Amino acid sequence: MRAVVEAPLGAHPAPLWSAGCEVEGYADDYAMLTELHDAVATDDGAERWLREWVIDVGEHAGYVAKLGSERIARLRGRNRADAWRDEVAEHETRLEALEAVPATPVERQVIEAARWVERLAAEEGAASILAGIGNANLAAWLGARRLAARGLPVALMAELGLFGYDPRPFDPVVFSMRNLATATWLTEVRTLMSMVLPSERQPCIGSIGAAEVGRFGELNTTRLADGTPITGSGGGNDIASAARGVVVTASLTPGRFRETVGYVTSPGSRVRAVATERGTFVKEPGASELALASWVPVGGLGSEEDHVRAIRARVGWDLVVRPDLERARSQRRTTSRSSGSSTRSASSWARYPPEDGPKWPLFTGYLAKSGCGA
Repeated sequence: MRAVVEAPLGAHPAPLWSAGCEVEGYADDYAMLTELHDAVATDDGAERWLREWVIDVGEHAGYVAKLGSERIARLRGRNRADAWRDEVAEHETRLEALEAVPATPVERQVIEAARWVERLAAEEGAASILAGIGNANLAAWLGARRLAARGLPVALMAELGLFGYDPRPFDPVVFSMRNLATATWLTEVRTLMSMVLPSERQPCIGSIGAAEVGRFGELNTTRLADGTPITGSGGGNDIASAARGVVVTASLTPGRFRETVGYVTSPGSRVRAVATERGTFVKEPGASELALASWVPVGGLGSEEDHVRAIRARVGWDLVVRPDLERARSQRRTTSRSSGSSTRSASSWARYPPEDGPKWPLFTGYLAKSGCGA
């Protein structure tokens, strides 16, 4: 390293959390990330985006100028600890309108996973839930809120180093910077994964996703059978190997549930449930393979037998159906606060809770790793 320089918006479109620093932070630019995601779908699109945002702007100052003062101000504004309150007010009418809308397939998957996260955490007396990425993250959040509503609070963890955090509304990304100020402890990856995750006295439940699921619960997030690369392991193998029990979220699309997965990224020995948009597969302690434990009513299908037949058609082995097969409860979005509810109305979110400022005991190490001041 030859020098350290200040480069405003240097992490963009990623965020910079700068609590305790003189540098002004900014939130994730999801619009830019979406644009980039769409652009790299084709070689031509990737080349056009690279030329527009990297080559033609020249130096970094040109990149910042292209972003524009209005966009930058919006990103800095969203970085405030209480910025979510403005978003609640902005979307209140839309939230209320969603109450009567049936859950989407993705939402059904998250709801099913959350129920099993809640069930497994209660059975194991879990002290924490480690939230993975994507739908698994939302399932962990919802499961934790359902447990809290029952008087069984657990600490939410995120691999980056967050422990005991309370997710803010309207930003479902697992590493959202706006959640940092709510954490009771900020540490780093090695501490969480090597000390907290495998604890025998303070059990942790893992909530992770998978691209492919095998008959015995083994998970693939590395590459498909034809060699096509996917996301990779990340912390998936650590969680699947060390958590007291694991709940997996996965899509029950043809080819995803296989007799033999294309690559074993994570072992299935601690996988206890695999939740999908059509039902949940479980593997009780001592069992060797996944069995269908519940089914979700889907439009166009009538009886339980019809649903089971449709599920079996998407599974690559002779699926065992449990004799106590359950029908999942009705799944609708709800933003209203009620007894046992794990969500809040928009108006109640606007009052929840007043920001008391940082409350973490250890954060210096994280600030150093976050590039604070860069």
